[in-house]
Order: sequence, then C-alpha cells, then structure tokens
Amino acid sequence: MDHLHFMAWSDWSAEHGPTAIYDFPQHRLINVHMPAAWGYGPQPTPFPVPEACNYPPAAAYVFWAQGKLWHLVDTEVRTLPVGPELSAYKEFAGRHATSRIANTLSARAVNAVILFFADFFLAWGVLRIVRGLGEPRLHRWQEPAAFAITFLAPPVVLNTGLWMQLDSCLACLLVWTLCFIMERRPIRAGIAFGSALLLKAQAILFCPTLIIVALGLLRAPVAKTTLPNAEPSGPPAAPQCCSAAATRRAQGGLLWYLCRFLPALALTAVLLIAPHAIANRDHAEGGWLRWYQRGYVLPIGEQFPLTTLKAFNLWWLDFLARGSKPEVLAATTVVWPGLTKGQVGALLYGAALVVTAWLIRRRWGNEPLGWVAYAGLSLLAAFLFPARVHERYFFYCVPFLIAAATRLWRWLPVAVVLLIVGAFEMTWYLWLTPADAPPETPPQSVGAALWSALLAALTLGSFAYACISLFPDLRRQARA
Repeated sequence: MDHLHFMAWSDWSAEHGPTAIYDFPQHRLINVHMPAAWGYGPQPTPFPVPEACNYPPAAAYVFWAQGKLWHLVDTEVRTLPVGPELSAYKEFAGRHATSRIANTLSARAVNAVILFFADFFLAWGVLRIVRGLGEPRLHRWQEPAAFAITFLAPPVVLNTGLWMQLDSCLACLLVWTLCFIMERRPIRAGIAFGSALLLKAQAILFCPTLIIVALGLLRAPVAKTTLPNAEPSGPPAAPQCCSAAATRRAQGGLLWYLCRFLPALALTAVLLIAPHAIANRDHAEGGWLRWYQRGYVLPIGEQFPLTTLKAFNLWWLDFLARGSKPEVLAATTVVWPGLTKGQVGALLYGAALVVTAWLIRRRWGNEPLGWVAYAGLSLLAAFLFPARVHERYFFYCVPFLIAAATRLWRWLPVAVVLLIVGAFEMTWYLWLTPADAPPETPPQSVGAALWSALLAALTLGSFAYACISLFPDLRRQARA
C-alpha cells in the first residue's frame, strides 16, 4: 500500500508540480494489478488511493523527481473503468482511471532507484564517520567493512527492496549531519539537517544528539578530520601548528559552529518551504502553514493514535501481555493515576536520554566517538519507549550503532542482534499478520506472538546491555 501511495503522489506531482502535492485528492483512482488471491484476474483495474500526502515539503521534491522518472521510463497510459467491486459504491460507480500501472516491475524500480542511491551515500557516510574517529592505520580495514555492513544490512536492504520508504534518505541525511560536524563543516551540516527536518518529521529525534554535540563543542572544539592519505586525526582539540586566525577560530568552538550551522539550516528550510507556503497561501487548510499541517500535525498528532504500530518494543510487550486486545493499544489509556500510556512512554524516553547522556559523557567526555554512540543509543531509545512508533523507526539507529561498534568491541553483539531483529521487524507482514490487516490486528498465531515477544525482549536487552557496558566499575572489572 505504501508503494501505491508513493507512485500515486509521484504521478500527481509530476503532472501538477511539487507544490501541488497537498492537492492530491483522497481516494483518487490509479491503475494497478490486483492480487490473484483476492479473486482478481491478470488485467489491471483502478484502485482508490486511501491517503492524501502527509509528508513535509522536501519529500514533495523527491516525489516529483520520482514521478518524472516514471513518466520517462513508462509511457503507457491506460484508461480503464472501475471493476464491479468498486462500482457497488456510489462514489466510484461509473468512474474511470487514466494512469500508468502503479505496481509493475518498472514502477517498483523507479520507486527504489532514489533509495538505492540514498543507501549508497548512507554507507559512505558511515565510512567517513569511522574514518573520522581517528584510529591508527592498523584498523583501516574497518572503514570498508563498515561501508559493506551498512549497505548490506538487512533493515537497509529490506527497506529499499520491500517498503521503498524515504527512511533511507532521512537516515542518510542524519549520518552526514554528524559526519560534517566531525569534519568541521558546519554549513554543510546545517544544510543536511535542514533537509532532514523538511523530509520527515522523525528528524526531530536527532536533536538530543545535536545537544550532546553542542556540549562537547562547548568544552573542546573537534579538530578537522584528516584526508585519507593524511595522518589520522587525534583527540578533539585544535591543531598545534596553525595560524593565529585558525587558532582563534577553533577556540570559538560552539559559537563558531552555531554561527554557520544555524543560518545554513534556516536558509535551507526557507528555500524548501517558501514555494509551498506561497502556492497554498489562500488555501482553507492552514493557508501559509498548510505544509506544516500536512507534514507534521497530521502524521504526529492525528493519525494512528496507538501505542505501537508493529514496532517490537516495550509497548508491543504490553500489548501481548494484555491479551493482544485492540483496545489496549490506545495511547490515551490511563495506566497510572493521571498518566496515559503516551505520557509514560515520553517519560521513559526522556529518562533514557538523560541516563545514556550521563554514561556517554563519563565514558568519552567530548570525544566524537561519544557523539556517534549517543546517536545510536538515543535513536534506539526513540524506537523502544515512546508510544505511536512504527517498525521503521528501528532503521535510524542502525548506521550509528554499526559505526560505534567498529571502535567499541563490546557493542559488536548489540549490532549483530539488532541486525537480525531488524530483518524480522521489516518483514512482519510476511509472518506476523497479513499485510492488508489494520494496525491493531493481533498476531495470527501463538508462534508468531511468541517470536515477536522474543524480538522485543532482544531489542530491549540490547539497549540495556549497551548501557551497562558503559558503567565505569564494570569496565575496570573487565580489564582486570
């Protein structure tokens, strides 16, 4: 269904322009091949697209480019009448659909091509982060290994091959945001994070990492990452041999970064938002802020008010423990006096952010390795504890944990376990419940329920193990 949405939105924006993406009519018909299991024959038939676009403005340009590419490689446009099933509904009776067929091999390839390049640059960004951590040349094999593991990681491959979602693009931008900060390129970092914020609302989950980075820069500015053929960089301190001007600039630390990062972020946001704001300035749905209503308020505050959307986390275990009853998924359910499940999840998430920040700061201080590790742990916590989380939130922590595991051997089991869990997380519709089932559908068998509970326990256990491994007393005992 996600692929159908993306191709319908892409087709619309290619015809009407990227700023018209929010004018896409709900239940617009598009031609598709229906599953034979549903009783349909080999001929395509019109099918209504359930949802209007609920993505921020930057995604509209991705859909527009995708639509243009689809029009280029597939020129066969067909006009087909609705089938007898849809004709039974008054709103579809006698209607036709004029479009390309949305689920052909060429359409799926078009949907995946941008994501494939995002996967490549995501893995390249992980390689650059590992290189920037400043280890001796003896460990240079870890850089290509990190690239290969990231590019071939099951969550990455399955997202591009099956889900075809923009999570690859978002994770890529977040990785490059941190990479550019480590390389003392705050303008590029601001552009990357500004693009991420305007691509998917989940980019806000990276803000705790940026706060930790800011605290590190306030104490000790990081030295610029060396080039591949140069001597590896050392700890985060200004280079000894540099001009007086460069020394003063490095001593600026956080202020020097903010004076470049924030304007670049703001300018990027303005350039992406302005065309949509101007085009929709007179629209009844928010006017100038229609892009905000559709891209942030709708997906975050209004759609799917459940504790978990097939995310194997704390709330999935709560769902199973309470008999897998759909009503227990309501995020507004009061579990403690005056506290709903959604509020409890927010408190647990906040506590996890504070605890992991304390552990990271004690373990690495202002070192960039601590930033990478915190990015992985904080994004994993965002999957485990808050309510209203879906399965692809799992994706965002993976590249940072892979990068951290190349320098922290105790985290190798965490990375391995989470890659295995991610393979089942991204394919739940093949074994847990039917793909077309509502989000509140319980597991289809006892075995599926038990397996999903084990996956949730492994994910929670991996987070706990990663945190415990950072306690100072345990590290000293391990060395002894």
